[in-house]
Amino acid sequence: MVAGAKVNQMTIALTRAGHIQATLGMMARSATPATTTQAGTLASAYPLLRFLQRHGTLSRDGSALANVVSATLTYMNKLERIETIGDGGLIAGLDPADAELTLSMVVRYADTVLLDQAIAGTPQDFVYALSRGANQSLTFTIPNLYLPRPKKAVPGPQAVQVTFEGVAAQNNAAGGMITAVLVNSIASYA
Repeated sequence: MVAGAKVNQMTIALTRAGHIQATLGMMARSATPATTTQAGTLASAYPLLRFLQRHGTLSRDGSALANVVSATLTYMNKLERIETIGDGGLIAGLDPADAELTLSMVVRYADTVLLDQAIAGTPQDFVYALSRGANQSLTFTIPNLYLPRPKKAVPGPQAVQVTFEGVAAQNNAAGGMITAVLVNSIASYA
């Protein structure tokens, strides 16, 4: 049994194939080993339907980005342990610090759109949308993403690839650094 657990980090790797997967980094106040098995069956009320990454699109200001080789979306709460004296050596809790959102993209040059944005230093709206048809979708929207200038690398006779390490800024008018919208046939998860 885990007590006082919070998500510290969520990472989603974006590639051209396979199912989308999120990796969660958790922190907790305490953990007690179980003395019996905790295995069970999943409730059949919510069937597991996963999104395929090949049905995903990464767009900037409403236009699909071409030649994105891979990307990694990372959200961090930057949790800090509250260490107090007593209580059996347990931490008192976890406080979130300034959250951070990054989008790292490996791109093959076809044009200079992203490079121009990085040089100008202006934030742009980025969206990663996944779809399983007309009635099932998952959309991540980053309303203010800044791209620093990348280090240009020319590895050989292939096309030029660069990595952009984007950092999101808080946008209170848009609802924060990122919004996630899940559309499906389930009316409520309550």
